[in-house]
Amino acid sequence: MSKDKMVSQPSHYADSEIECIDAMVAAFGQDKVNIYAEIAAFKYIWRMDNKNEDSKQDKQKSVWYLRYSMGDDPRLDVVQDEEEMHWSYELCKTVPTKDV
Repeated sequence: MSKDKMVSQPSHYADSEIECIDAMVAAFGQDKVNIYAEIAAFKYIWRMDNKNEDSKQDKQKSVWYLRYSMGDDPRLDVVQDEEEMHWSYELCKTVPTKDV
């Protein structure tokens, strides 16, 4: 699994038809989950230098949760990136190649 996927959609949180955070919204409501996301961001910032020397993933996770708490769902970035990659691939297939 890519490091970006470990931040945006870890498999252990998305191993069923509904992701954990979506189940939380269904159970507790968006406002409470937004507060949870702010708290989770705080937690990742608080402990980021204690887990390992490279705290990049914890920083990325804190940003993920802060974005989510503001209504900017980072999971949509992954879908958009995959769509852009597919579009770029399809575009490249249409470009004529020059025999060398």
